Amino acid sequence: PGAAQVMAPLPLMLTKYPNFSPPAPIGAIVDRVAETTPYLRATLGVIPNSGKVNHNTLNYYGNRAGFQVYGRELGNSAAHLQQDYRSHVWFLTQNQNLGNASPEQGALGEAIANDPDFQTRGEWQLTDGTVIQLHQRRQPPVRVIDQRIGRDRITLQRVTVPATVPPGEPVPIQYEWTGPWVQLQEGVAIVSWQGSGGAMWTHDHGIGLGNLHSQGAILPNRGFRVVENLAMLPPADLPPDTYRLTVTYLNRATGQAHVLSAPDTMITVDPAAAAVPAPELDYVTQLHHLAQGLPLGWRGLEPLFLMIGRINQYDPIQDYLGQTVAANTYRLRQEPENLSYLYPLALARALQENAPATLAVMERAVAIAPQIPMHHAYVAFLHLYLFQPRRGEEAIAPALVLAPDQPLFQALDGLAALLQGNVVKAWRVLMPLRGVNLLAVEE
Repeated sequence: PGAAQVMAPLPLMLTKYPNFSPPAPIGAIVDRVAETTPYLRATLGVIPNSGKVNHNTLNYYGNRAGFQVYGRELGNSAAHLQQDYRSHVWFLTQNQNLGNASPEQGALGEAIANDPDFQTRGEWQLTDGTVIQLHQRRQPPVRVIDQRIGRDRITLQRVTVPATVPPGEPVPIQYEWTGPWVQLQEGVAIVSWQGSGGAMWTHDHGIGLGNLHSQGAILPNRGFRVVENLAMLPPADLPPDTYRLTVTYLNRATGQAHVLSAPDTMITVDPAAAAVPAPELDYVTQLHHLAQGLPLGWRGLEPLFLMIGRINQYDPIQDYLGQTVAANTYRLRQEPENLSYLYPLALARALQENAPATLAVMERAVAIAPQIPMHHAYVAFLHLYLFQPRRGEEAIAPALVLAPDQPLFQALDGLAALLQGNVVKAWRVLMPLRGVNLLAVEE
């Protein structure tokens, strides 16, 4: 077909497409964000989307400004809107409801405009009376301060945590890093909290949450301070104890790592302690805890899928996946058989759409814990995805021995037969599964 035939349906496919000559001062808005946080990537939640002001137009102008500013459309459900409110640092609101916002979105826009936790960073009025306001969270998760001096090494200057916390609840934590720009930008913090009895939990994350952004040329050894206001999540089954902090700096560009001389910091976990108000968990932490549900099959995957779609809105370049890969690859070098690190690594590789790498990780999981049926199911599914039906059939066989009545495992076996041309077996296996919810039965 000709170019005109190809392009004709595009306006029908896009509900809000970029306006390349918008009457709204989108360029000025992007510039204001970049001037306010010159060393950070920013994502703006837009309330509401309209033909004049929408996330696609913001993306277009943000990309022109060095890919520093992105726009995102808010969710429609009440649960998604609350998650959007907790997760976005920046919001762009307009007072005109042009039929593009739900009442819930309109209410959220009004709430943000009157919320003392936000400050207005700019206001623009259009000729039709529309007032556009730019809002920034007063205490963002990351702040970057130019030290204007050279530095030769990265240092963790300060860590601030509550003295006592309960398990299973988010815990506020502040890190203050100093160091040369290039090391901060490429750094992943491998954070461990080790108890006297051997129990531990982790809070691995990219320094600056992977949002450190260099608009212009910055000398590699130019010194900066990065202040992170984050939250970590001690596991619910963590035994009461006093836990001590250790931190390793990992350069994800080179793979080199070294232990930092971290401040002597301890925290007591006590089930009787009251929960402490904390910000939203960072995305690497959320992914880590969601990934622990992989052995449960759909029961573990369903909440994961619901959450991942929103996280991908907040991190427009999905850098949290690279942070997860780097951190868990490093940890697995120290503990090769630790499934709690294998699961987030597998999930991150899958979300990066790297099927061979995902398969390699899940084959490690099978070797470590062959008694878990879902390990075999994931390996079988990945072989089928890669058009390797014979290997898929071999991979699902142990799961059928462990749980012969699982419809999902039977379906994978039947599909593997069908892809190999074994129509008789495929018919025999798949026909009884008609109308069966393959995801309803769990281990």
